[in-house]
Amino acid sequence: MHHNIANRNDLMTQKEVWDIVYSSLLHFGSASAIIIALTAYLSKIWATRIMEKDKNKLSQELEEIKKELLKETDTYRIKLKKSEFIFEKEFIATSEFILLYNKLYPRHYKPEMEYDDLINHITGCFSNIETQLKEYIENHGAVLSEEIIALIYSTLSSAGEGQHLLLPDEEYEAADVIYENYLKIRKLLKENINSQIAT
Repeated sequence: MHHNIANRNDLMTQKEVWDIVYSSLLHFGSASAIIIALTAYLSKIWATRIMEKDKNKLSQELEEIKKELLKETDTYRIKLKKSEFIFEKEFIATSEFILLYNKLYPRHYKPEMEYDDLINHITGCFSNIETQLKEYIENHGAVLSEEIIALIYSTLSSAGEGQHLLLPDEEYEAADVIYENYLKIRKLLKENINSQIAT
Protein backbone atom coordinates (compact mmCIF):
# COMPACT_ATOMS: atom_id res chain seq x y z
CA MET A 1 0.00 0.00 0.00
CA HIS A 2 1.42 3.34 -1.07
CA HIS A 3 1.22 6.55 0.92
CA ASN A 4 1.78 10.08 -0.32
CA ILE A 5 4.94 11.59 1.06
CA ALA A 6 4.20 14.92 2.70
CA ASN A 7 6.36 17.94 2.13
CA ARG A 8 9.00 18.37 4.80
CA ASN A 9 7.91 21.93 5.51
CA ASP A 10 4.29 20.76 5.94
CA LEU A 11 5.37 18.04 8.43
CA MET A 12 7.31 20.54 10.47
CA THR A 13 4.38 22.92 10.45
CA GLN A 14 2.01 20.21 11.60
CA LYS A 15 4.44 19.23 14.36
CA GLU A 16 4.57 22.81 15.50
CA VAL A 17 0.78 22.97 15.59
CA TRP A 18 0.45 19.80 17.69
CA ASP A 19 3.11 21.07 20.03
CA ILE A 20 0.97 24.16 20.51
CA VAL A 21 -2.14 22.01 21.02
CA TYR A 22 -0.36 19.78 23.55
CA SER A 23 1.03 22.77 25.42
CA SER A 24 -2.35 24.45 25.44
CA LEU A 25 -4.04 21.34 26.85
CA LEU A 26 -1.46 21.14 29.60
CA HIS A 27 -1.88 24.78 30.55
CA PHE A 28 -5.56 25.37 29.90
CA GLY A 29 -7.07 21.91 29.60
CA SER A 30 -9.88 23.14 27.40
CA ALA A 31 -11.08 22.81 23.80
CA SER A 32 -10.60 26.55 23.21
CA ALA A 33 -6.83 26.05 23.12
CA ILE A 34 -7.22 23.50 20.35
CA ILE A 35 -9.42 25.87 18.39
CA ILE A 36 -6.87 28.66 18.78
CA ALA A 37 -4.06 26.41 17.60
CA LEU A 38 -5.99 25.09 14.63
CA THR A 39 -7.08 28.59 13.68
CA ALA A 40 -3.46 29.74 13.67
CA TYR A 41 -2.47 26.80 11.47
CA LEU A 42 -5.30 27.30 8.99
CA SER A 43 -4.70 31.05 8.85
CA LYS A 44 -1.11 30.41 7.90
CA ILE A 45 -2.17 28.02 5.10
CA TRP A 46 -4.79 30.45 3.76
CA ALA A 47 -2.39 33.36 3.88
CA THR A 48 0.14 31.34 1.91
CA ARG A 49 -2.44 30.34 -0.67
CA ILE A 50 -3.70 33.93 -1.03
CA MET A 51 -0.14 35.15 -1.49
CA GLU A 52 0.48 32.52 -4.14
CA LYS A 53 -2.74 33.45 -5.91
CA ASP A 54 -1.86 37.16 -5.84
CA LYS A 55 1.65 36.34 -6.99
CA ASN A 56 0.34 34.36 -9.96
CA LYS A 57 -2.10 37.12 -10.84
CA LEU A 58 0.66 39.72 -10.64
CA SER A 59 2.93 37.57 -12.81
CA GLN A 60 0.21 37.27 -15.44
CA GLU A 61 -0.38 41.03 -15.42
CA LEU A 62 3.34 41.70 -15.74
CA GLU A 63 3.55 39.25 -18.62
CA GLU A 64 0.69 41.03 -20.40
CA ILE A 65 2.37 44.39 -19.87
CA LYS A 66 5.62 42.96 -21.21
CA LYS A 67 3.84 41.68 -24.34
CA GLU A 68 2.21 45.07 -24.92
CA LEU A 69 5.51 46.90 -24.51
CA LEU A 70 7.24 44.52 -26.94
CA LYS A 71 4.41 44.99 -29.43
CA GLU A 72 4.59 48.79 -29.15
CA THR A 73 8.38 48.68 -29.46
CA ASP A 74 8.16 46.60 -32.65
CA THR A 75 5.53 48.96 -34.07
CA TYR A 76 7.69 51.98 -33.28
CA ARG A 77 10.76 50.32 -34.81
CA ILE A 78 8.86 49.62 -38.05
CA LYS A 79 7.55 53.21 -38.20
CA LEU A 80 11.04 54.53 -37.56
CA LYS A 81 12.51 52.46 -40.40
CA LYS A 82 9.75 53.68 -42.74
CA SER A 83 10.39 57.29 -41.72
CA GLU A 84 14.12 56.91 -42.30
CA PHE A 85 13.48 55.34 -45.71
CA ILE A 86 11.08 58.11 -46.77
CA PHE A 87 13.39 60.84 -45.47
CA GLU A 88 16.27 59.41 -47.48
CA LYS A 89 14.14 59.43 -50.65
CA GLU A 90 12.96 62.99 -49.96
CA PHE A 91 16.52 64.14 -49.36
CA ILE A 92 17.63 62.67 -52.67
CA ALA A 93 14.67 64.30 -54.46
CA THR A 94 15.54 67.67 -52.92
CA SER A 95 19.21 67.38 -53.83
CA GLU A 96 18.44 66.44 -57.44
CA PHE A 97 15.98 69.29 -57.87
CA ILE A 98 18.55 71.79 -56.63
CA LEU A 99 20.84 70.48 -59.38
CA LEU A 100 18.05 71.08 -61.91
CA TYR A 101 17.53 74.57 -60.52
CA ASN A 102 21.21 75.35 -60.95
CA LYS A 103 21.01 74.21 -64.58
CA LEU A 104 18.60 77.07 -65.28
CA TYR A 105 21.53 79.44 -65.05
CA PRO A 106 24.08 79.88 -67.81
CA ARG A 107 27.27 77.87 -67.51
CA HIS A 108 29.26 81.07 -67.00
CA TYR A 109 26.72 82.75 -64.72
CA LYS A 110 27.82 85.82 -62.80
CA PRO A 111 26.07 87.25 -59.70
CA GLU A 112 25.69 90.64 -61.38
CA MET A 113 23.71 89.07 -64.24
CA GLU A 114 20.46 90.94 -64.94
CA TYR A 115 17.14 89.16 -64.33
CA ASP A 116 16.03 89.79 -67.90
CA ASP A 117 19.20 88.16 -69.19
CA LEU A 118 18.50 85.06 -67.07
CA ILE A 119 14.90 84.81 -68.31
CA ASN A 120 16.02 85.23 -71.89
CA HIS A 121 18.53 82.43 -71.35
CA ILE A 122 15.72 80.16 -70.06
CA THR A 123 13.70 80.78 -73.24
CA GLY A 124 16.33 78.78 -75.09
CA CYS A 125 16.08 75.84 -72.66
CA PHE A 126 12.38 74.92 -72.88
CA SER A 127 13.02 71.50 -74.41
CA ASN A 128 15.71 70.56 -71.89
CA ILE A 129 13.58 71.75 -68.98
CA GLU A 130 10.62 69.64 -70.17
CA THR A 131 12.80 66.52 -70.54
CA GLN A 132 14.50 66.99 -67.18
CA LEU A 133 11.25 67.58 -65.25
CA LYS A 134 9.52 64.58 -66.80
CA GLU A 135 12.41 62.37 -65.75
CA TYR A 136 12.47 63.98 -62.31
CA ILE A 137 8.81 63.38 -61.56
CA GLU A 138 9.05 59.79 -62.80
CA ASN A 139 11.89 59.12 -60.38
CA HIS A 140 10.66 61.07 -57.34
CA GLY A 141 6.92 61.60 -57.74
CA ALA A 142 6.12 59.07 -54.99
CA VAL A 143 7.67 61.24 -52.26
CA LEU A 144 6.59 64.66 -53.53
CA SER A 145 3.68 66.60 -52.05
CA GLU A 146 0.61 67.38 -54.14
CA GLU A 147 1.54 71.06 -54.11
CA ILE A 148 4.99 70.35 -55.54
CA ILE A 149 3.60 67.98 -58.16
CA ALA A 150 1.10 70.64 -59.24
CA LEU A 151 3.90 73.18 -59.61
CA ILE A 152 5.97 70.73 -61.67
CA TYR A 153 3.08 70.05 -64.05
CA SER A 154 2.48 73.77 -64.37
CA THR A 155 6.16 74.20 -65.25
CA LEU A 156 5.98 71.34 -67.75
CA SER A 157 3.03 73.01 -69.40
CA SER A 158 4.89 76.31 -69.72
CA ALA A 159 8.00 74.56 -71.05
CA GLY A 160 5.93 72.61 -73.60
CA GLU A 161 4.01 75.64 -74.80
CA GLY A 162 7.16 77.75 -74.82
CA GLN A 163 8.65 75.61 -77.57
CA HIS A 164 5.86 76.63 -79.96
CA LEU A 165 5.64 80.34 -79.14
CA LEU A 166 6.79 82.81 -81.73
CA LEU A 167 6.56 86.15 -79.98
CA PRO A 168 9.48 87.09 -77.69
CA ASP A 169 7.13 88.54 -75.06
CA GLU A 170 5.20 85.27 -74.83
CA GLU A 171 8.44 83.30 -74.55
CA TYR A 172 9.62 85.66 -71.84
CA GLU A 173 6.37 85.21 -69.92
CA ALA A 174 6.61 81.39 -70.12
CA ALA A 175 10.25 81.48 -68.98
CA ASP A 176 9.32 83.80 -66.12
CA VAL A 177 6.64 81.35 -64.92
CA ILE A 178 9.15 78.50 -65.09
CA TYR A 179 11.73 80.36 -63.03
CA GLU A 180 9.20 81.40 -60.38
CA ASN A 181 7.91 77.82 -60.13
CA TYR A 182 11.44 76.51 -59.72
CA LEU A 183 11.95 78.95 -56.83
CA LYS A 184 8.72 77.81 -55.17
CA ILE A 185 9.51 74.10 -55.60
CA ARG A 186 13.03 74.49 -54.23
CA LYS A 187 11.68 76.42 -51.23
CA LEU A 188 9.03 73.78 -50.42
CA LEU A 189 11.48 70.89 -50.74
CA LYS A 190 14.05 72.55 -48.48
CA GLU A 191 11.40 73.47 -45.89
CA ASN A 192 10.22 69.87 -45.77
CA ILE A 193 13.76 68.55 -45.17
CA ASN A 194 14.56 71.21 -42.57
CA SER A 195 11.35 70.55 -40.64
CA GLN A 196 12.22 66.85 -40.35
CA ILE A 197 15.78 67.57 -39.26
CA ALA A 198 14.50 69.97 -36.61
CA THR A 199 12.28 67.29 -35.07
